[in-house]
Order: sequence, then C-alpha cells, then structure tokens
Amino acid sequence: MNEKKLNYYSVALMAFTTVWSFGNIINGFGKFGGVRVVPLWILVLVFYFVPYALMVGELGSTFSKEDAGVSAWVKKLLNPRMAFYAGWMYFVVHLTYIPQRISNLIVSTSWTLFGKSIVNDINIVLLQIISLLIFLLAIYLSTKGVSILGKLSSIAGMSAFVLSILFVIMASFSPVVAPNATYYEASCLNYSDGYSLDLLMNLSVLIFAVGGSEKISPYINKMKNPNKGFPKAMILLALMVGITAIFGSRALGLLFDSNNIPQDLLMNGAYYAFVKLGEYYHIGDVLVRIYALSVMLANAAAIIISIDAPLKMLLEGSDKEYLPKFLCKQNKDGAYIGGLSLICIVVSIFIVLPMFGIDNINQLVNWLIKLNSICMPLRYLWVFIAYFFLKNTSKYSSDGFVFMKNKTLGMFVAAWCFLITVASCIMGMRSSDSFEFTMNIVSPIILISSGIFISYLTKKE
Repeated sequence: MNEKKLNYYSVALMAFTTVWSFGNIINGFGKFGGVRVVPLWILVLVFYFVPYALMVGELGSTFSKEDAGVSAWVKKLLNPRMAFYAGWMYFVVHLTYIPQRISNLIVSTSWTLFGKSIVNDINIVLLQIISLLIFLLAIYLSTKGVSILGKLSSIAGMSAFVLSILFVIMASFSPVVAPNATYYEASCLNYSDGYSLDLLMNLSVLIFAVGGSEKISPYINKMKNPNKGFPKAMILLALMVGITAIFGSRALGLLFDSNNIPQDLLMNGAYYAFVKLGEYYHIGDVLVRIYALSVMLANAAAIIISIDAPLKMLLEGSDKEYLPKFLCKQNKDGAYIGGLSLICIVVSIFIVLPMFGIDNINQLVNWLIKLNSICMPLRYLWVFIAYFFLKNTSKYSSDGFVFMKNKTLGMFVAAWCFLITVASCIMGMRSSDSFEFTMNIVSPIILISSGIFISYLTKKE
C-alpha cells in the first residue's frame, strides 16, 4: 500500500503553527518601538530564518532514517559525546522556559475568569509562591504520565493561532467598521527617529521568535517530490510568517501608539487588542475571553510537555554511557523521576530568585521573555554546527533536497547563522537593572556548563 504523501502547503502550514504565534508579533512590537519592527522582521526573515529552515531541510533529508533529530545529526557528523551535548542543550534551555509559561498561565487565567488582569499589583513573593505551587503540581502530573495533554495542547494552540489570524484581519478592517474610533499611524516610514542601540539590543527576541523549524524535519521525506516541494514549503512558510509579522505589526500599530507603548504590552497587549476589537465590532468581551481560554489551556499543557518531552528526548536519544544513572531512574509509570528531580530543583531556583530582584509581574514577564530569547536560541547553534560539518564532509549526501551544493558557500552560511545567533544572545544580555543583567549572564553559563558537569559525573561512575 502506498503511503499518503504530504503536499508542500501541508508541510508549510504544519511548520507555521510550530514556529509562529501571536505572542511573537506582540513581543516584536513591544521591544522595537511599535511598527519600527517591520524592517527588522524582513531582515531577520531573509538573512536568518530562510537559510536556517533550508539547512534543516537538507539535514533532515540526509538523515531521514535517524528520525531527523538534531542529536542524531550531530552523532553522525561528529561523535556520540557531542550528540549528548546537543541533546542536553535542547533539554536544559527549557528550564528557563517553564517559569515563563507559568507566568503566562497566571495572566491568561485572570483574563479568562475576570475579563481583565487582576495580577498586576499582586506582591511578587505571593505571585512566585503561586507559581511554585503550580510547578510542583505539574511535576507531580508528569510522574503520572498524562497523555491527554498532547491533544489538549494541539487543540488549544490551534485555537489561539486561528484567533491570532482573525485578529489581524479584524484589526485591519476596524477603521471601516468603527471609523470614529481612535487610530494611530501604522506605517514604519513615518517614524523618522530611527533605531537606537537599546532597540537593536533586542535582536535576540526576533531570533527566538523564528526558531524551531527543525521540528518539522521528520516530514521532509514524506512529501511528494521533496527536492522541489520542501523549498516551496519553506518559501511559503517565510511568506506566511512575513505577512503575519508585517500586517500583524501594522494592525497593532493602528490600535497602539508606537511612540507611547503601554508598559505592560508584553504581558497584556494581546488581551488589550482583543478588548478593543470587541468594542469596535460591538461583541463585548467574547473574543478576549475565548482567546484567553485557549491561551490558558495551551500554557497549562505546554508546562507539562516542556517538562516531559525534552527530558525524554535527552534520556532516550543519548547513549547511556554519557548519562549518569540517577537521571535514568524510572518509577512504575515509566516517568524518569531522577531527571524530574533535577528539573524540580533547577526550575524552583529560577522561580524563587526573582523574589529578590523583581518588583512586579509585569517586570517578571518582560524579563523572562528576554531571558528566554538569550537561552532558547542556544539550541539552534547545533543545527548550524551540524550543517557546517555536513558540508565539510563527503561521507554523507542527500538524495532528496539540497540547500547549498557549493561546499564553501554552505559552510559560510552555517557560520553566518551561528555567529548571528551568538551575537544576538550576547547583545540581549544587556540590561539597566543589575539583577536582570546578572541573571542574563549567569543563566546561560550555568546551563551550558551543566552539561559538562553531568558528563563528568558519568565518567566518575
């Protein structure tokens, strides 16, 4: 029986829902002075996102029998020890991502239940205690193996995605529906004050936003004519991301003054936007409640998935000789309680520490977004390392899709994306707040060096 093959537009849509979200538009708009972000979106898409996605395509096509995972690519092209470090990096960067998801869950729950944010003025100590309790509950559920969360996350995530597209359409037509409402200048050409150094230091936020296309690599060789289909899928993906980034930023520019952006835009901006649309279209708070509910469910599922999935990828995808025994210990439900204990300790520290340097949830959300834009892109580096060594060897070659046929040019593009990622992460560390600045530097250093320490423990065993 012939296996049903995927069309290029199916793969593009799958990649789009994996890579993109409304939060990316909000974060870019808030961090780069409103609609001033549009030219930067275009530059990042052309000079970073497109080559990144096409490198993933060639790697996935070359190692199609290895489940197309980054660790498997590194293992083939370098050695098992480097593959362990790649898997460890993918796992460990999620430890700073979990507190961000918990904060988002608290905010979205407030909007779902009350139609507004009631957490803005909550004492940070109380807030982090609540966050810690939520996290410990998530750890407990992870030990029981909750399988329904994958489907819940997909449904909630798709709902939030559809509503995000709906927002762009409705906001764009709102001047027609509500011509008497207050609107702002939405063209980036009319902001002549340019881009300050402080704005450009936020480049890591855009790099973080467009990463993750390696998740669709297992589908490359399930396509009809992948050699032609996958490049078309990536071009279509880039167009969809570009269109939603540009028109989404413009839609936000109509509703929010780019010269006077709300202080809590990154935390509540999406909800404020849906509140305004409800007023313009005379439907009350229906849209914001539905959007908040979908985000709340997606965050609840994502917290546990972010605990469970990266840990399993590390422990089940790495050679056991590089893993200490305590990490691999399992309970009767098959949960890796040793690894979960490590996650519990590290994430609890990241939840508790803000009590000593963060004043409120708005500052916390802003900092966590910045911290994750520094830490999460570190996992992309292994994609570029793998592609660099793929072009540097004649041992492996793709019989399907090839991004760069020229060896030297391929190595240059891989090095280019590697350096852009490192530079953006380093620039993102800058902060006027001493606590945030210290944490921005110390966190990635600890996360990276922890893999070496774990490797040392294994060697001692």
